[in-house]
Amino acid sequence: MTEAEVQNRVDEVLHSCLEEVPFLSIRSISREANSEKEIGKRSDLVARLEGTDGPVTFFIAAKGNGQPRFARSAAQQLRRSIEDTEDSYGLFIAPYISERTARLLKEEDVGFVDLAGNCRICFDNVYLRREGRDNPFAEKRELKSLFARKASRVLRPLLRAPGRFWTTTELSEEVEVSLGHVSNVRSVLLNEEWAEEGKKGIRLTDPEPLLKEWARSYKDQKQERHLFYSFDSPADVEKKIGEYGADQDLRYALTAFSGAERFAPHVRYQKASIYIDSQQISDVAEACSLKKVGSGETVELIEPYDEGVFYDRTQVEGLQVASPIQLYLDLSARSGRGEEAAETLLKEELRPSWKQQIQQKAKGHPE
Repeated sequence: MTEAEVQNRVDEVLHSCLEEVPFLSIRSISREANSEKEIGKRSDLVARLEGTDGPVTFFIAAKGNGQPRFARSAAQQLRRSIEDTEDSYGLFIAPYISERTARLLKEEDVGFVDLAGNCRICFDNVYLRREGRDNPFAEKRELKSLFARKASRVLRPLLRAPGRFWTTTELSEEVEVSLGHVSNVRSVLLNEEWAEEGKKGIRLTDPEPLLKEWARSYKDQKQERHLFYSFDSPADVEKKIGEYGADQDLRYALTAFSGAERFAPHVRYQKASIYIDSQQISDVAEACSLKKVGSGETVELIEPYDEGVFYDRTQVEGLQVASPIQLYLDLSARSGRGEEAAETLLKEELRPSWKQQIQQKAKGHPE
C-alpha cells in the first residue's frame, strides 16, 4: 500500500477510532506545509481536536509500511514535532501494526492506528486501545519470502553466530544462494529490526524473536515422511543407521526428539526421526531391516525439503545430528510434547550459546 493511499484514509480511520470518545471531536485534518528548514522535523498531517480540557493537536505520520524500522523513524520525527507544541500528541498510522511495532511505539510514547482497526491512543484523560484484528493487507508477504526455502538458508549462519557481522558475499558463499536472495533477506531483517548494519555487514540483534517467527511459518512446511516399524528401540535404530552411514558415506541427520536427546533431553521418545536423502531411503530401510507401515511407526525417515536441513549438523556420540536451529523448528512443528521439547532446547542450548557468543563479541573490538 502506498503512503499516499494511507494518507487519503487518515480522516476515515481517525473518525472511526475516536467515535468511542464522546468528549473528543475532530475539528480539522490538514497536511503540513514543510519549509526547507523543517524537512525531517515535521509530520505528514495535523489533526486539530477539541476536548473537555481544551484543544489538542495530533501530529500524524501516515506511512505505507508499519514495519519496526519505519515506525521507529516516524516516531522520532513525531517527537521532534510535538516538542515545540503544547497540548500535542504523536500518532503513527499504517496499513497494519504488528505486536512488535506496537511495543516499539509504546516505548517511544507515540500512539498508533492501523487500517485494520487496531489502535492505541493515550494522552491526558484518554486511553483507547483495540487489538487482535488480523492484517487484511499483503504486508506479510515479505515475511513469507524471508522463510521461503532458499531465502531461509541465509538465516542459518546468522542464527548460529548472532554476534558475527556477515557481508552479503560471505553469506552467499556460506549457504550457496544468490546475492539477490541475500540482499532481499538483509532488507527484511533490517526493516523488522532483527538485524543491525555495520561496516562489516549485518548481524542479528536479537535471534530469539526471529527464530520463533520462523517456527510459526515453518509449521506450514510440507515434508515427505516415510514410515517404518522396527523391533529395535529408536536408539538402536539410530545407532544402526549411524554405522551404515559411516560405511556408505551416507548423508543423514537425526532430528526432532532423536536430535534433541543429544542436546537437551526432555522426555522419553518412541520414534526415531532422521533426515536422509530421498534416493537412499530404500537402501537404508533394507540394510536396517525396517518394515514399511502406514501407521504405528517407530521410525520415520524424512526427505529433506531443502539442503539447509543439513547445515551445521554436528557429530554427537558418533551420530550426525541436525543443528539446534533445525531441531527447534522440527520440534515446534509437533504440537504438545514437541513444543515443550523445543522450549527446553531453547532454554538449555540456544539461549546460553547465543548469550556466550554475543558477550564474547562485545569484549572484542566494535565492528
